[in-house]
Amino acid sequence: NVKYKVIYKFGNDNKLHIQYKAKTDKDTIINLTNHTYFNLDGAENTEENSVLNHVVKLNSSYITENGEKAIPTGKFLEVKNTPFYFSEPKKIGDAINGEHEQLKIGKGFDQNYCVDGYDGVNVLEVAEVESPKTGIILKVSTNLPGFQFYTANNLGKSSQPNGKDGSRYEKRSGLCIEPQVYPNA
Repeated sequence: NVKYKVIYKFGNDNKLHIQYKAKTDKDTIINLTNHTYFNLDGAENTEENSVLNHVVKLNSSYITENGEKAIPTGKFLEVKNTPFYFSEPKKIGDAINGEHEQLKIGKGFDQNYCVDGYDGVNVLEVAEVESPKTGIILKVSTNLPGFQFYTANNLGKSSQPNGKDGSRYEKRSGLCIEPQVYPNA
């Protein structure tokens, strides 16, 4: 049995803070995170409004490797000189179709990134995403060791609910940055 609480609050710093608390009656693994989709260009669902033109910078030198069924293997892969390298800002579209087995497995970006400088105490900025179209910038910080970077590679399936104003959101029409403990730990 798990009892959990998620607290959403805006601080005086004009930032959204999300805090998770969980209590179990037996030892268990739990890894709560936020799975909000963002498109900094707006809610309109058009091909031009995909996240491919979003500019991303990530604070990570390693990802956890995914096996052929997208389950982490326990190995760490260095991102330098790969499509996963976002230590310098670049457009998602410039890397998402690169030749790399991990991109094929996830049908795009769907990786756990390991936070550089993680010490288990301090809150670190792990991601910055900018829309050149609107100038909107999203920054994500966490005190957790990893974050999932996902580019909505599986949206558009008929089983998913409609979004704003009844819109259907298609593949790559949003992105997620999900602070977490490494999955499948």
